[in-house]
Amino acid sequence: IFVSHQMGTPASGYFRLFPLVILTGMIERFWLMEEEEGMRSSFWTLFHTVALAGAITLLISWETLRKQFLEGPEAIGVVLAGQFLLGRYTGYRLTELYRFRSLA
Repeated sequence: IFVSHQMGTPASGYFRLFPLVILTGMIERFWLMEEEEGMRSSFWTLFHTVALAGAITLLISWETLRKQFLEGPEAIGVVLAGQFLLGRYTGYRLTELYRFRSLA
């Protein structure tokens, strides 16, 4: 965005299409899941996705929470810690450094 602004080409107009790109990807994933796992499983996943999006929308609309994340970005660390505790973090783990130390 910064480079685009410096060149005199406004890039912010393209961000209106970003939700459409995400929705297209979701629809494609829905149809692939429907073919591989069946209609029941794909609709169950779709329901969970919509419910999660609704819950996130409600959380983001909460002014106190929004203010906390904008004024104190270290609060994002709390979210990251929650992901670690849930065990859903699938990124690079520090334990893998120890586990694969012989390869290094």
